[in-house]
Amino acid sequence: MTITQYRGADWVTDGAVTAPTSPGRGNRIHYPHTMDGAVMAAVDSQTLLDTAPDDAFGAIARDYFSISPGLTSYLAARANISVTGQPDPNRLPRIKGFRFLDYQDSAATVEILFEQPDKSISGLTRNLVWLGENWLIQLPDPKDNTQVIKAYPDLPDNLERLPQT
Repeated sequence: MTITQYRGADWVTDGAVTAPTSPGRGNRIHYPHTMDGAVMAAVDSQTLLDTAPDDAFGAIARDYFSISPGLTSYLAARANISVTGQPDPNRLPRIKGFRFLDYQDSAATVEILFEQPDKSISGLTRNLVWLGENWLIQLPDPKDNTQVIKAYPDLPDNLERLPQT
C-alpha cells in the first residue's frame, strides 16, 4: 500500500505495510466515530490481518476485533498456521478503494476493493461495530455462511478510490 494521505489521515509505514493513523487520536487503533474512521479501521485491520507474524497476532485480535463466534473461529484457524518475518510487498494485494454497503451510528458495513498481484479484482466485506471509543471488526459467524469475498471482472464504478502514489 502506498497511500500517503486520505481525508486528513496520515499513512505510516509499518514493516512492508503502510497503515492509516488519525492525527490527534493517539495511536493507530483509535479512529474517529465517523464514516472515514470506519473506513480507516476496516483497511488497517485487514492489512494487519494479512501480514501479522505469530508474535503480534494476539494483540491485533484483541485491539481490532469484537468478541464473536466469528473471531473465535478465526483464531482457531489462525493457530494452525505460522507467519514469520516481513511479507514480500510484491505478493500483497493493493487496496484500490472502498464503498459503504451500510452505515449507522453504531455499525457500518464496508467493502474494500483490492487488486491482487495477478491483477484480478476482489472485494472484501467488513462489518464494523462502534464499541467504547473505537470501531471494531465483527467477523461473521461461520454458521451463517456469509460471503465476505467477491470476485469482480473490473473495479466497480461506484467505489470511492483511495489516492495512490
